[in-house]
Parts: sequence; C-alpha cells; structure tokens
Amino acid sequence: MPASTGIYRHLRVYTAWRSLSVVMRMAETHQIRTIEQTHPYFSEVSQFAQMVVANMSSTMLTAANQTIRDLVEFVNTIAETGNTNIKGVVNEHTMTPIIAMGAAKCPDSVHLYDADAVHRFLSGRDATPLDTIRYEIVTNTSMNQLDRNHPGRTTWTGSDPTARFEMLTAYLVGGAFERNKSLFFRNYGRDPSNWDLGLQFFRHLRNGCFHSNTFNITPIRHGPKSGQPQIDPTRPPSWQTCVMPSDSVMNGQRVVGGFFPVPFVLPFLDDMGTFV
Repeated sequence: MPASTGIYRHLRVYTAWRSLSVVMRMAETHQIRTIEQTHPYFSEVSQFAQMVVANMSSTMLTAANQTIRDLVEFVNTIAETGNTNIKGVVNEHTMTPIIAMGAAKCPDSVHLYDADAVHRFLSGRDATPLDTIRYEIVTNTSMNQLDRNHPGRTTWTGSDPTARFEMLTAYLVGGAFERNKSLFFRNYGRDPSNWDLGLQFFRHLRNGCFHSNTFNITPIRHGPKSGQPQIDPTRPPSWQTCVMPSDSVMNGQRVVGGFFPVPFVLPFLDDMGTFV
C-alpha cells in the first residue's frame, strides 16, 4: 500500500472522533463490566483510562497538524515501538467511541467504553465527574483477528505505547499494590507465600514495576525460609492465563508491555479490588 494512503487515513481520523459511519460489530455474548467510584482501585483505573484516551487524542492531533513529511516520520516511528496496539471504533448501536486494546502474543483484547466521556473529562468540556469506567474482555480476539473479522470497519489508530507510556502504567500498577500493602499483610498474614495466588501475583508484579519495569525477585531475606526462592514452583503465582513459574524464569523480563500486557490492566485491577 502506498505510504500516502496511510497518511491520508491518519489525517482523516481527526475529524472522525464523533462521526464515523463504518462500525465494528460487537458479539452479543460479550459482557461489559463496570468499575464504579466505590471500587478500591477506581483512582488507578480512571487514571489508566485517561492515559489511554490522551494517547489516542495526541495521535489524532499530531496527524491533523503535522506536515506530510513530518507525519511520514511520525507514523514510521510509532509503528516500530511497543508491543501494544490501540484502535478506536464506534459502537454500531450507541454510536459512541470504543477503544480496543490488544497486545503482541496476547489472544484476548480489552475494549474501553465511554471513551467520549473520558475525552470530555480530560478536555474540561464536561463538568460531570468521571464516576464509572466500563470495559469488556473479548476472548480469543487479538488485534489481528479483529482486523480479519471486521475488514470493512473504519478505525483511528493510536500510537503504540512507548517505553514511557509503559513505565507510567507500571508505576500505576505498582502503586496500587503499595497503597494497600499494610492491609494485605494485616489481613492475609506476614508470610506472602501463604497468600492467595492472585495476590502473590500482584506482589511480584509490584516488584518488577518498581525495578525499572523489570522483574528483580531476590531470595527471601528473613525468617525460617531465609535464602529460599520467593516463588514456590509447586504453587506458582498466577492471574488468568499469566503464570510466574519461578524466580529465575521471571527475573530480567520486562513487566508491563512484556510479561504483563497493557490491556490486562483494567480487568486485573478490577479483580484485585476483591482483596482490599
């Protein structure tokens, strides 16, 4: 496809935020989940949603204002960075924007609803507080599959999140654990190896998030288990399809945007709220 075709598509999308006519058909069996203000991690969830929408908006503004030459360089650059894909579509029933997030080697995608409300909140054009975030997990539907299943739909494409975006997300996830760390130890015991496997997963995720987004799991330092690995291979910490087999396997891996796909942030924080 000629380079100019992609360029003009990016130029057109800026005006299409509220007026796309070709839409993606959503499977009727999918269940939309709502995270409300009363959720323990609503603050982190809403911040993540704002980051995603801001990333999308900045891409559209760049596409609208850059010269053709600059835009070619810009598009070529974002196409080569990150493992996360973000695309915008319009719900055919409500005609409201949805942001679909997918990741390399990830069989599922996550759709963020009410992107227009988040956008209005960010721009200051709406005095209504951002009090709910809605999303759904679309299983066995990667971004590539979305393209194949809906070849005729029109989308606008956000930049693949760079290391900076992933690092911000890592601090958001790590901070979510840290904010309730004392509560976890108080409620579930001083020995994290006895915690629920999902909460253990959260703890080790926090480790990597706060070590430059890279896992750095060291042996246990104190108590009767001193010197032993943190992860018990017979009870590996896990969440959904993500499993941490051992300290050695995890160490050195990139966390957010690597082992842990960016689209999983919404459902993960939603689930972790049950431990608070």
